[in-house]
Amino acid sequence: MFKVPKGKTGERFIEEVANTINSFNSSSNLESVAISMTLIIFPLLLQKPSKSSKAKDHVTHLERRLQLWKDGEIEKLARECKSIQDRLLKSKYSPGHHNQVFTRLMLLGKVSAALRWNGSQRSKLLDTSPTVIQELKKKHPGSSQSLESSLMKGPIEEVDAVIFDSIDSSRIEKVARDLNGSGGPSGTDAETWQHILCSKQFKKKPELLKEAVAVFARKLCCQKIQPDHLKTYIAGRLIPLDKDPGVRPIGIGEVLRRIVGKAVMTTLKQDIIMNTAPMQLCGGLQGGVEAAIHAVRKIFEEESTEAILLVDAENAFNALNRNTALRNLRYTCPELFTYILNTYRQEADLFIANSDDLIQSQEGTTQGDTSALGWYALSLMPLLREVQVKQPETDTELESDREPNTYPKQVWYADDSAAGGKLDQLMKWWKDLKDHGPMYGYYPKPSKTWLIVKPEHSTKAKELFPDVQITTKGHRYLGSYIGTEEGVKEFILKETNSWKADILGLVDIAANEPQLAYSAFIYGTSKRWNFVCRTTPGISDHLKLLEYCVKEDNYGQRICA
Repeated sequence: MFKVPKGKTGERFIEEVANTINSFNSSSNLESVAISMTLIIFPLLLQKPSKSSKAKDHVTHLERRLQLWKDGEIEKLARECKSIQDRLLKSKYSPGHHNQVFTRLMLLGKVSAALRWNGSQRSKLLDTSPTVIQELKKKHPGSSQSLESSLMKGPIEEVDAVIFDSIDSSRIEKVARDLNGSGGPSGTDAETWQHILCSKQFKKKPELLKEAVAVFARKLCCQKIQPDHLKTYIAGRLIPLDKDPGVRPIGIGEVLRRIVGKAVMTTLKQDIIMNTAPMQLCGGLQGGVEAAIHAVRKIFEEESTEAILLVDAENAFNALNRNTALRNLRYTCPELFTYILNTYRQEADLFIANSDDLIQSQEGTTQGDTSALGWYALSLMPLLREVQVKQPETDTELESDREPNTYPKQVWYADDSAAGGKLDQLMKWWKDLKDHGPMYGYYPKPSKTWLIVKPEHSTKAKELFPDVQITTKGHRYLGSYIGTEEGVKEFILKETNSWKADILGLVDIAANEPQLAYSAFIYGTSKRWNFVCRTTPGISDHLKLLEYCVKEDNYGQRICA
């Protein structure tokens, strides 16, 4: 697609997008198709006429297509775009293709995206073979029913719509400026939405569009919408990446959904934190992942701690029991309930890259949704409460009469749960997690769950935990490492090897683009080991080889090799 041109033609396009969204906001006769129209207007009207077309050609074609759009000639526009697409030749990768893409993305200011084409961070896209398609389908299970014992009960708190008045044009602009990434099924990326929402070259039209998006967001938070009206809004693209071994499904939602979802989540951030922290650290708490790492390490270093159990849940985000999570959300965070209900009470279509296959997301959270992490944190809160404290035998039982230290200390970050304490405590906690977790769609996977045990307790640990992986050295946790000095050294050596590959990739690029390579190093690559340095104490001596690789020239390259 070409960039929305400045001038009257671009202003007319933005006004048409705003009017289309307002057709939904005002519950007009077009309400049922308004959001679908909003999303398809971009690929239909902004399709480049040819690979080498000029800006003046874009203005001419956009003017003509706008008239066709107003006349309702949607099929004619679709045929035109299909004809152009059928004649576009697929580009062949040249030997320096990765460096070319890196340079282009860096010039656009997309540092994270550029680094995914460099060194150890290069992502490998899998071919959409029948085997890969089957694996993707396995990771998106069908809907399951709720168990009565997993549902919360009690009075439901009423929510005043006035709390969403803070979702206004300024919040939409702020959220849009912070977004990045490619587009969903419509192909409209974050840069296109930023251009039409935040640019000053279109006079007052962006303000009109921002207000339309804000009203749309408020409506989703306050009114229950017919599910079919939002079918294209919740759809996404699904990309299979090589997990080595296995398939890692990466979902990309529509940018409009990401903007609205982010606006809603920032508005309700404090409500979500109040209902999740300090038990669940992924609900918006600043520095939550680092806090989780430091907390688990502190628990492990306590004299009374015999072991730490790091639990891996199978297909966690896609396996969450959606029915149970939706019904419990009325109690865990009623402010968020209506928005999540509108976007999750029907299955979402997931279009697979380079394939005609379609997968439906019927369970769990939908990848590419900016509200998914907060909702997932809230959805697991009933489970966390069940496995955290011993419930009283009677209503009159006092806190002082309860059995002390029944459960170990635990830390949660999304689906990554960790607990530390006595082995007997851990065994009871692990059993309860396996018993209660599946009711909420949380399936602990013993084969990938690790017990880090202090050497003097290893014999007892093997007797109590025959189904999990046991180590006395330590194990990786949330990008850091929990364990002995020997284990930390091995972990840092492994990480250093991948960082060296990143540096060598930048060295290659620096031969032609030194400034871009330096910028990528400062604002991207170096942040990877800065995080490890902040969360893993006592590793300075293990980073000397990396420092040589950064500072030296021929010697550094020789070390890296």
